[in-house]
Amino acid sequence: MIFSIDKDTTYTFHLKTQRKIFTIFCIVACVISAILAVFLILIQAYIALLVPIAWIGCCITILLLVKEHFKEYITISPDGITLLGVKERSENIWNNINSEQHILWEQIQSLGFSTFGLDPAFLFFDMTDGRCLKFSIGYFKYSHQIIDIIRKHVKCSNLGKNSRYMQTRFSDYGKK
Repeated sequence: MIFSIDKDTTYTFHLKTQRKIFTIFCIVACVISAILAVFLILIQAYIALLVPIAWIGCCITILLLVKEHFKEYITISPDGITLLGVKERSENIWNNINSEQHILWEQIQSLGFSTFGLDPAFLFFDMTDGRCLKFSIGYFKYSHQIIDIIRKHVKCSNLGKNSRYMQTRFSDYGKK
């Protein structure tokens, strides 16, 4: 998706479409597994039943583990950023903030993104009040466009590989 970026326009990115596709995929895999299980019962291959049972278990487990990320979204507007799914650093732990966060551009001291491979993985916000926030943009299909839109409003630098950034940025956290 290529589009021109206007500084006065509000852009919203969310994961609803990916949730629908992912859910449909898991349901289809479960139905195919159930059909295979019935077939294996008919031919009395009871030991082979472990395969479709494992498929069904994997699909259900994956759906339960990733469902929290499907409600996340980011809205970039002329006055700031609104996020759902942001985490705040407290001591050595990233805690989920389970509410929508609206951050004005003036409240951001510095903003950067880390990468995982070639794609942006996380946005890191250093706030003027001393807080550090993290938001995962790796799940979004257009993560590069999100960075480009943010750069129209504030400087958003590439912090490098996520693991390297986390080690250097927070290695001395809390030590004085």
